[in-house]
Amino acid sequence: MTENCSCEIFGIVLAGGRSSRMGQDKAELEINGKTLLRRNQNLLKRVGVSKVFVSGGKYSDIDDLLPGIGPMAGIYSALAHFKRYHYQQDKTQFKALLIIPIDMPLLDEKTLKDLLLCGASMRSALHYKNTPMPLLLPITEENFKSSQKVINDEGKRSINRYLNFINCTSITTDNLQAFINTNDYQTWIKAQQLIKQGQCNYGTL
Repeated sequence: MTENCSCEIFGIVLAGGRSSRMGQDKAELEINGKTLLRRNQNLLKRVGVSKVFVSGGKYSDIDDLLPGIGPMAGIYSALAHFKRYHYQQDKTQFKALLIIPIDMPLLDEKTLKDLLLCGASMRSALHYKNTPMPLLLPITEENFKSSQKVINDEGKRSINRYLNFINCTSITTDNLQAFINTNDYQTWIKAQQLIKQGQCNYGTL
């Protein structure tokens, strides 16, 4: 995965939303007999992360420190978890979280691998232009403190604001379909149609 540097990458699925616009838990939506949660977990495993965790929701492996206030809380909770257990003063090893949302069903292996390889080579936070996630986020004290600042500023808890705080770099891709966000039932139906028509790199996961 990252032959040219020493890396430890943990996969994070953000699944703490209330799914109010969808009307049901997005983690349990199914395509081809597999839930979105299972597919996202498999996707992260396929790109070579050390271990996969779920942040938020009833399937969570990570305590939701601030439930009900959006995906930035999931990122903050994940950083807090790894700050507690995984910070090591090994400056030769790049430690990071590869964070994906539960509701991007068209994300594919190549899109995540390109982000991961580029970010690991640069040793920096990285996302694709015009979408805050997927996000490769180094596990550092500075990134944790920045997440605290954003999460404590009520009304300004957006991921984009956080990315500005940490000077996150972005890269481009032509595969914009990968970032379709299925927040509501209509978009969910559209995503399913694209998969059935073979118009995306959905793959078998």
